[in-house]
Amino acid sequence: MELYGYDGGRHSRGSGFVLTAERLAADFEVGVEHARRALEELRSFESQPASTLVTDGSGLLGEPGSWARDVAALEAVFGLRRAEWLRPYRAEAWPAFTVGLPSGAAALVVYRTDLAPTPGPGCVELDEEYQVDFWLAPGDGGPGMVLADLSGHWFGPASRWVELRGIVQAALPDRVAAARRLLLAPFLGDAAAGDEAVDWLAWALGFVSGRDRRSAEVRALAGIVLGGLSAKEWRLWNGVWVNDGCYCKRSPGREY
Repeated sequence: MELYGYDGGRHSRGSGFVLTAERLAADFEVGVEHARRALEELRSFESQPASTLVTDGSGLLGEPGSWARDVAALEAVFGLRRAEWLRPYRAEAWPAFTVGLPSGAAALVVYRTDLAPTPGPGCVELDEEYQVDFWLAPGDGGPGMVLADLSGHWFGPASRWVELRGIVQAALPDRVAAARRLLLAPFLGDAAAGDEAVDWLAWALGFVSGRDRRSAEVRALAGIVLGGLSAKEWRLWNGVWVNDGCYCKRSPGREY
């Protein structure tokens, strides 16, 4: 599938820190050989290009685990267990979803599974870390960039409320419109969204779950999904909409 320049999350790894087997062994209080084997496995995984890992995830769009993060709320609405929520995440295959934007640009939403060293009984284990990237590819063929990352060290938001509404056009079939709303809503962060956004997402949740969109549990889940990325108000700066949130990449002059 088309990756639009997406580099598989290597953009988020710092270049100044070098992890060595000796450092890993000292930090985790294990033998150097144990640390070396774990480090070799980690580097082997990290060296794989995104093109060998990213797969078309469109077949997962109807599954709650492909867009939601809050397991307790999912259980209340869908009866979804943790194992089902994690099913789209696999280290060897990263589901990706492509959404065309009205401007001619494209957004790539990638469900990425990274490996991270953690201490085990007398060894170093590699645990899976789950995160979702929102990659924007300009319509003019210019270089893309990651606008939001939903993870333990998240940054965002990627979009304003009016932008998100524009992406999910009213002319789309209900099934496609619901899938797009659920896929993109976690990247919204806008103080102007309010109850309109909750109604907008509750409709999608009701459509895919068969539950009443007006029920308390469905509306509560909509609020949880929309509340993942806090944001200040957006403002125009030199003709471009920007956000001054400390974790937003659409902030003028900020470097990450």
